Amino acid sequence: MLARLARLGPKNSRRMASVGMAAGIAAAFNAPIAVVTFTLEELIGDLDQTMLSGVIVAAALAAAVEHSILGSNPVFHVQGTYR
Repeated sequence: MLARLARLGPKNSRRMASVGMAAGIAAAFNAPIAVVTFTLEELIGDLDQTMLSGVIVAAALAAAVEHSILGSNPVFHVQGTYR
């Protein structure tokens, strides 16, 4: 939606969507390093230096915001004790 409002082309819209997906996954799973690898391999498909920097910044910011909100509490709680 932001890409449409800014009237970006299809290439830049795809870049914004990939960076947004990386931020969302990083915040959901609190794993920014894994998200960078996943995004570059699965969502983008190639190693583009401009995409790499955007994905790294988005994943780091999303993880920092998520950590500031939840603290060190886990997102998913497992009931019971497992051995």
